[in-house]
Amino acid sequence: TKLDTPIIWDGVNSVDIIFILALDENSKVYFNQLYNIISDESLLSAIHASNSKSEILHILCPDTKSAR
Repeated sequence: TKLDTPIIWDGVNSVDIIFILALDENSKVYFNQLYNIISDESLLSAIHASNSKSEILHILCPDTKSAR
């Protein structure tokens, strides 16, 4: 979720993007992919600049086509 206004997350740091994960014990590959995404400043900048959920999905999964 991309928040309109950042919130204080841990009493010190503010966040404006929240990733909600539903992973099991065997999901290390997916966690590593997410880590690579959040470690990439250009991807985070693109997410910040996005205007819709579909734009964020396209940034995170560029090969995924919209189901219109």
